[in-house]
Amino acid sequence: MSFDGTSIYYEEFGSGKPIVLVHGWTGSHSLWERTVHDLAPKFRTVTLDNRGHGDSGKPNTNYDFDEFSSDLKELLEQLELDNVFLVGWSMGVSICLRYFERFGAHRVSRLALINGPIRLVSTPDFPYAMTLDYLDKLFEERIDNRAMREREFAKLGFHKPHPEAAEWISSIHMKTPMMVAMKCVRHQLDLDMREVLKKINVPTLVCYGRHDPFYPVELGDYICKRIPHSRLEIFEESGHYPFLEESGKFSKVLEKFAGNPDL
Repeated sequence: MSFDGTSIYYEEFGSGKPIVLVHGWTGSHSLWERTVHDLAPKFRTVTLDNRGHGDSGKPNTNYDFDEFSSDLKELLEQLELDNVFLVGWSMGVSICLRYFERFGAHRVSRLALINGPIRLVSTPDFPYAMTLDYLDKLFEERIDNRAMREREFAKLGFHKPHPEAAEWISSIHMKTPMMVAMKCVRHQLDLDMREVLKKINVPTLVCYGRHDPFYPVELGDYICKRIPHSRLEIFEESGHYPFLEESGKFSKVLEKFAGNPDL
């Protein structure tokens, strides 16, 4: 249950040091299935569906990042999770950074930022994002013919064609109502997390796919230069989904980072 009574779906497997995995825009806990399979024998893995997504409640609320980060905090507290390795992917990066901005390292000892934005729209002093024209077109097309556009969007995220996986991902996307999806984007457009990076005081793993069509690997360099005690891992054969395209390597990288006392 969330801070405001919204039902937040989660799954929990394994025991030991907790790893909490936060999915991206219109995603769900299902995207982490392979990662959970690999890590649960050694760690307590927790995956959740953000409000409005997957099997969680879909109330008529703001769907801003205060709500998402408060839901995350409530989950950690209700499950009595401490010393958490918090992993955010795509929009999940924005949720995790907003969490740190509001609550600091409350219950969190390590952080991983996977293929996500610091801000959505590029500017002359921050070219590591998408143009507003590109985003406008992306979202307008999605509204006009959502089912088809969801499939195209999912395909775009892969470095190499994976039609079956893209079809599976698009079916997950369709579980998020259009109104919820658009509210998330409007609030994410307002976020600029550049100053938050300097305040992160836990060891941080930064991962980007070499062929991500949305966020370039240079963004990973930018982040690492601003977070103390951070390191960058590039997935050379991945686009936006390194946990799917290089799933074995991805799980090993998380496992190694979770157990490394030197970073």
